[in-house]
Amino acid sequence: MTDFYQQCHFDTARAQLCFVADLAEDVFGKNSFSKSIRKHFTGIVEHIRSQLTNGILEGINSKIQTIKRVAKGFRYTDNFKKMILFVFGAIKPQCNTT
Repeated sequence: MTDFYQQCHFDTARAQLCFVADLAEDVFGKNSFSKSIRKHFTGIVEHIRSQLTNGILEGINSKIQTIKRVAKGFRYTDNFKKMILFVFGAIKPQCNTT
């Protein structure tokens, strides 16, 4: 299965995953593993084409959840949104030193 994630060609990866799913059903019957492969087949093969995972999205969500925990004292939703933008560098703090 390690070779599967190193495939360069979409069609080859698709055929290899189909073979693994069929083999799993032949050997083990319709168990949770073979059902899981069939259920997520498109997403697994699409990873070969795009080389993307949801790791970045999970990291962003983790930061937002941390801000949410820290921001329990925020009275207004607008301040919570500003804090998210600040943490991700979308806005800079304005310091009035005069």
